[in-house]
Amino acid sequence: MVEPIEPETSSTAIYRMLVEQVRDYAIFMLDNTGHVMTWNEGARRFKGYEAREIIGKHFSIFYPKQDLDHDKPARELKLAVELGRYEDEGWRVRKDGTRFWANVIITPLRDAAGKLSGFAKVTRDLTQRKLQEESIQHLLESEERFRLLVEQVKDYAIFILDAKGTINSWNQGARRIKGYTSDEILGKHFSIFYTPEDLAADKPARELTFAIREGRYEEEGWRVRKDGTRFWASVVITTLWDKRGNLTGFAKVTRDLTQRKMEEEALRQKTRDLQSFAHTISHDLRSPLRSIRMSSDLITSQGTENLTADQQAYFARICRSAQTMEKLLEGILQYSQVSTNELESGSISLQDVVKQVVDLLESEIQRTGAHVQITSPLPPVKGNRTLLIQTFSNLLGNAIKYVPEGRKPEIRLWAETKDNEVDIYLRDNGIGIEERYFQRIFNLFERVPTGSSGAAGTGVGLAIVQRAIERMGGKVEVQSSVLNEGTTFLISLPVPGQ
Repeated sequence: MVEPIEPETSSTAIYRMLVEQVRDYAIFMLDNTGHVMTWNEGARRFKGYEAREIIGKHFSIFYPKQDLDHDKPARELKLAVELGRYEDEGWRVRKDGTRFWANVIITPLRDAAGKLSGFAKVTRDLTQRKLQEESIQHLLESEERFRLLVEQVKDYAIFILDAKGTINSWNQGARRIKGYTSDEILGKHFSIFYTPEDLAADKPARELTFAIREGRYEEEGWRVRKDGTRFWASVVITTLWDKRGNLTGFAKVTRDLTQRKMEEEALRQKTRDLQSFAHTISHDLRSPLRSIRMSSDLITSQGTENLTADQQAYFARICRSAQTMEKLLEGILQYSQVSTNELESGSISLQDVVKQVVDLLESEIQRTGAHVQITSPLPPVKGNRTLLIQTFSNLLGNAIKYVPEGRKPEIRLWAETKDNEVDIYLRDNGIGIEERYFQRIFNLFERVPTGSSGAAGTGVGLAIVQRAIERMGGKVEVQSSVLNEGTTFLISLPVPGQ
């Protein structure tokens, strides 16, 4: 016959079994001094200790070092006794050393006489919730920082439109560029910034439609400030969608490029003036020059024996001046073409360009006994073939021409690829250039002393070199330290694909 279990004993056993099998909470008992007396499944799962490993150990084993340094475990037990209950959230330590965010409740246990017999401790792992809260807080802080950043930006007008184009936000850049305060503009339609001709063409609505279809709209055009003045604007409109794919509005970024527009227009005007000047040279100045040359050639063909010595000297001066004038006009025309012609850029074989230039200068090389050394192979560059031929024709021609009297030209050309550019070196043994002239030699019509060689230039060749290299996205430098010891030109050009 099975004896019945006493009701109190049965209740205690069921409660013990319930506590031991709970998995979502660590529930265990401490003695009066804080040593672990019991251990349930939840405690094992959260903290990683088996019952045999932890029972009898002090519960401070679960606390991080900084809490131990401040005697936090003892203070918690003291507060639990004084207040009847202690609750806290903080970091705790597992057996493997990792941390988890715990919600902790410590309740003092007393016997029938009211004497303290120990503590009940319930711990819950809230690490996931803690991480989510920190993520949300970080997001909120990031959004706040972004909002403050946008509001304080002064060089760009950055604002939000609703789905109908009504202005919902306004930053300092928008106020500075467009002239409206936020009180004056919030709630207004963004079409207020457009010119009458754009409004007549329904341009604002078409821009929003394009942005919805493509996700983004970008253009440059005239816009209108509060005071009615116009400015040249770079505009980007980006469509904003919610998580369900519903249109919530638009982000609009505007930059005032009026100054750049004016500079571009001034440059275009200078280009037109240069083209007009080149046309004048080509037609109006060359005609009388041709007449002078034809007359001098006629005199030469008939013989100059009957001229006096002074007349022959004057005639020779006329012929030299005409030749110099022709070279100068040709140089100006080349400079105009380098500056104004449409530029097609691509991968160019530097090896082929230099070979072609050497072939073009073959007669001068033979006449002067020049020695041209090219370190092959030369790498390809990104540029324009015509401009490269003009560049190296001028540099090699100068290297042959400007040498001390009696010296044969020695020219060396090599190249090195560094990162995203090709550095091309051209070294000669000529008259050299004083450092004070390094920048001036690239100015149009600038001619510097040429030493004892007697060679005279037009002051156009190196201006053509610099303009050509700059148009190809490169740069040119000159290196020369001692007169009559040569000059090195360094040309840097992009590698193909840049």
